[in-house]
Amino acid sequence: MAAAHCLAHDRCSPARRAGLIAFAALLLAACSSSTAPEPAELTALKSPLPIQVAWRVRVGDGRRSFLQPAVLENAVYAASTDGDLVRIDPGDAME
Repeated sequence: MAAAHCLAHDRCSPARRAGLIAFAALLLAACSSSTAPEPAELTALKSPLPIQVAWRVRVGDGRRSFLQPAVLENAVYAASTDGDLVRIDPGDAME
């Protein structure tokens, strides 16, 4: 913090200022090194459980929006671009 205060308020000697700038440049150069290991190749995952659709509910047209359902422990809430809000029971899809 003292170094930033020194540079910001022009209260440090030219030698100290040059040292701080050189140190900052050294830190930045160390962060940009290209010696990072190559990422491992991705492997295909097999689903341990079969996935199937349990129910579907049409709330409205949402193609031009970024609305997503809110999933809670005992309810799913969904909204349409028309302003409709629906609470759905996740056990039987009843509104």
